[in-house]
Amino acid sequence: MLGKEKLKELGEAGIIAGPDESEEAFVKRLYILKKTAPSQLLKGYTIHPWEGDFEKLLGARPDWIPLTYSNRKLLPWQGAVLWVFDHKIPLIQLRKGFKKGKFLLYSCEEVLLHETIHALRASFEEPKYEEILAYAHSKSKWRRFLGPLFRKPSHALFFISLIFICLLIQGSSLLFLDSPFLPYLQFLSLVPCVDLALRGATLVKDRRLLKKTLEKISQLFPKQANPFPVALRLKDSEIQKFATDSVEQVLTYIEEQVPRSVRWRQILAQFG
Repeated sequence: MLGKEKLKELGEAGIIAGPDESEEAFVKRLYILKKTAPSQLLKGYTIHPWEGDFEKLLGARPDWIPLTYSNRKLLPWQGAVLWVFDHKIPLIQLRKGFKKGKFLLYSCEEVLLHETIHALRASFEEPKYEEILAYAHSKSKWRRFLGPLFRKPSHALFFISLIFICLLIQGSSLLFLDSPFLPYLQFLSLVPCVDLALRGATLVKDRRLLKKTLEKISQLFPKQANPFPVALRLKDSEIQKFATDSVEQVLTYIEEQVPRSVRWRQILAQFG
């Protein structure tokens, strides 16, 4: 059984147990991580020394995460990508332009922080709040707010598909100028706006819940000056639970989780 000090050490390194990860699986992941050379992950890529200093923001110094600067396999609009290999081993790839410290409107530090947050949660499958957490420290207020609008790539693709469909409808509507169905066709062009509005409303609601969760964490972990590192280690359902339940209910929940959750033992070892 992993002791308190070992769990704390791993947490401070940013090696976080997953929500449903057993202790046996966690230990196996640690062993594989230790034995895997970064150069084995993406062959032909040059691994660079870690350059981030996010310990105060994340409650971790994950300088073990492999980092590479390369444009290979990046889509034209991608500035960076997180690769997650077998056994949840992450590798961060930044576009070559970030070697200079800034690329287009983004600083290397901001993009690296964003991808590091995803890397720390590589063992999580909790997409609801992850993009909100990843954009939480963006230097731009607009990026902090609008960045998480599309939480999954499929969401963005769906929206782009709606745009193309609407353009097609608008183009073909010229053929139906005398048709009684023309107003309905024109109304369909508003569907992307409705989709955007619904996503925006959901985002506002989820941001409010996360804010309440951070306030609740401050009450539960008074020694922790920054509640964000704890929130970073929570499941989506726990973020919602922390926001809506009383302190007493949350404490009861944590007590119930400790005997069966390595992740909660690690959280308490590091922040309790």
